[in-house]
Amino acid sequence: MVAACRGGDLSDIVVTASVPQDGVYSGDKAEIGLRAFTIHESLKDFRLESFDPDNGKRLLAESHNIGKKTWDSTIVWTAPMLANDSVKVSLKLWANDTDGHEQSFSYPILVVWSDKPLAEASGLVLYSAGFGSSDALSLGRGEVIDAKTAEESLVDVYIDSECNWRTKTDVQFSLVQGFDYAHSTRRGLEATIRSMRRSTMLACPQAADVILLSRWKASTEKEEEYLEPWGALLVTAVVKEEGYTRFIVNYKAL
Repeated sequence: MVAACRGGDLSDIVVTASVPQDGVYSGDKAEIGLRAFTIHESLKDFRLESFDPDNGKRLLAESHNIGKKTWDSTIVWTAPMLANDSVKVSLKLWANDTDGHEQSFSYPILVVWSDKPLAEASGLVLYSAGFGSSDALSLGRGEVIDAKTAEESLVDVYIDSECNWRTKTDVQFSLVQGFDYAHSTRRGLEATIRSMRRSTMLACPQAADVILLSRWKASTEKEEEYLEPWGALLVTAVVKEEGYTRFIVNYKAL
């Protein structure tokens, strides 16, 4: 997970924390750096609390009679086990100084179930370009579409006339050997995708192939490189027809 630093507006007191930017799995541990600063004589108190729907408010760290202008600390936070999936937990920092000024700031952190079974769409039928339709897949919709008539932003996977799998978006493919598609979980699928080589074209998949899907954006002046694991396709059958090829696939999405 990538950490991001944010904090309160520049004023009498500034509080910041380095927190997981992309979210964490329930039960995982994350190292969180804490910092407070005052423009006045010295800091007095600091407090870090968490809030979630299951556990309510919980005190995670506190320090009193700090007696200096800058205070730094690091804690190891364990993401809570929650009753629901994909819940935003709020981490709230608060500090005051000896002159009576105070500042607070909250960070929402997404907590997801690590081993939640993945929803699956089975028996999707994709055709190579020679068929004339149903030759593309929209990952967001989880459905087969026509590459010629659909908006380009929806054509995450399409099959050319030579049966190569390509994309018109920022999707990348990874063909993986020995991946347990049937029992895959969110954690396992994401970890495998991040460890694999990726490409924007896949040559002629065969029956029983597992294809991992991710979205990847190159770094720019404004944004850093970003990889988003997306899901997996299992090719259950490849049928050669006159002038085109038919692929039957199952799809699991994160």
